[in-house]
Amino acid sequence: MTRWGGWARPWGAEPIRRALPGGFELDDDPARVDVDAVHAFISQCSYWGGGRRRDVTVSAIGGSARVVGLYHHGEQVGFARAISIGPRSRTSPTCTCCPPTAAAAWASS
Repeated sequence: MTRWGGWARPWGAEPIRRALPGGFELDDDPARVDVDAVHAFISQCSYWGGGRRRDVTVSAIGGSARVVGLYHHGEQVGFARAISIGPRSRTSPTCTCCPPTAAAAWASS
């Protein structure tokens, strides 16, 4: 959710949901994102977000122009978000929450 009260698609982009080989799927439905898994990865596994509070993660996700989850057989294994820092400038910081079983499946597909 954005600071304006809803998930934004500021450039009028259509939602995406794409099946990928090996049982993977990309989906930008923000309601499907496992915020707890994203927060756990950032706060416990990443070198850059160690100890981050959950409310900071929720706020960052909510302020994103678009969020995209990567799913393997329905389980979230990856996450990316796009933010806008101006009308002509976009950047895409990413984080990945990837259990070993999903990483092995992706590598073999």
